[in-house]
Order: sequence, then structure tokens, then C-alpha cells
Amino acid sequence: MSVDRTYHAWIVWGGTTMPFNKRLDRLDLATGACEPDVAPLPTPVAPSNFGMAFATDAKNGTSESLYFTDAGGWLFRLGTSTTLGQYYKFQQGEGTQFSGIELSGSGEGRLFNFIMNYSIQYGHPCTAQDPCVPTVHIGEVDKTNGSAISNVSVPTIPSFMLTPGGFAFAQWGGLLWAFESLNFGTTKVYAYDPVTQKAVLKNSTGPKGIVGAGVSTCAPFTPPN
Repeated sequence: MSVDRTYHAWIVWGGTTMPFNKRLDRLDLATGACEPDVAPLPTPVAPSNFGMAFATDAKNGTSESLYFTDAGGWLFRLGTSTTLGQYYKFQQGEGTQFSGIELSGSGEGRLFNFIMNYSIQYGHPCTAQDPCVPTVHIGEVDKTNGSAISNVSVPTIPSFMLTPGGFAFAQWGGLLWAFESLNFGTTKVYAYDPVTQKAVLKNSTGPKGIVGAGVSTCAPFTPPN
């Protein structure tokens, strides 16, 4: 889910069996009215897990665009049928996709990504000599071409590895907030500072099963006084 400046939530949902086709609906948060299938999703994105977020087109601007990412690290913009680019390019032996990615944008015109289960050997057998433990990565994505402006390993935010669970990601007040619900149990909330590139646990007793966080680009992107 993502939230625009006109008080609408954009929600993607779909089937649980192949080919996992997904649909994009728009919900009026004031009235609860739903507009189904408001726009076609980029074809390469539709069958895979992906995240989405609005970001303003310019710092302090009023126009905004909706961006999507798929589990292969490709970036798309609503209304475009082709990818803008790939911010992480998999090398030989690295697998083909991450287990999950979320996006969050800001009124500053910036777009951030949260990667769950990042490993240079994701999807390959691990051994005692080569455990290849995945880590969470947080970075910033160039909206014009999909390249990575930054990509940082954040070991203080646990990776689920093969354990199921829910996670979410949102920008607010100049910080990036990560929500993790291992086995869909109690949610832990982490605050990540993109300047210091450090994450701190802020709440370990959140509600169970958080799987998404939508934030408008009207939200502050500097720390409140």
C-alpha cells in the first residue's frame, strides 16, 4: 500500500496461486469508496513480490509519482511499460531475486528501498564453512534511471532468512522506519538514520503481523522540533 496527497490509498493485491496476477486499486480514505483496477501494473512486476511508494518529482514539490520495485531490484514508474533500471545487478552465482523489497518516498523527492534477505549467495546452499547469512540492506534509489545512490548492510535489523514473517518500511521525520514481525508475531520497530547509516530498536512490543506501512509525501522529511 502507498498513500497519495489526495487522501487515497493505492493497494495492490492478488491471487495466491500461479500466475500470481495482481491488481492495483485506489481507496478513498475519507469515504471508504474503492476504485478497482485503476491502472495496469508493469508486466514484469505483476507476478512477483514487490513494494511501491510515492515520491515528489522535486524537493518541496506538489506533483508526485508512484514507483514500484520487484524482487529482482528493478524500478518502474506508474504509466511506464518499461523498467527505469536495476539498482542491484546480480552477478554470477548470486541468485536471481531477493525474498522481499519495500520502497518509501518523501516530499524531498527521494526514494528509499528496504531489502529483506540480502546475500551475495541468496538461494544457494550454505555450509558451516560458508554460512552466507543474509542481511537486511537499506539504500536510496535514483528515480531517473533506477541505479543505487546507496546500498548499506544493516546487521542491527534482523533478517528473516527462511523464517516467514511480515515487514514494512516508511519514511517519516528524516528517518526510515522498519517494522518486522517474525512469524507474524509481535512487531519490532527500528529507526534508521540515512545520514549515520545506523539503526536503533525503538519498540519491541508492537501489534502482531504488520505487513505494510503507507505514508504520504506530505509527511515531514526533517526531524520535528
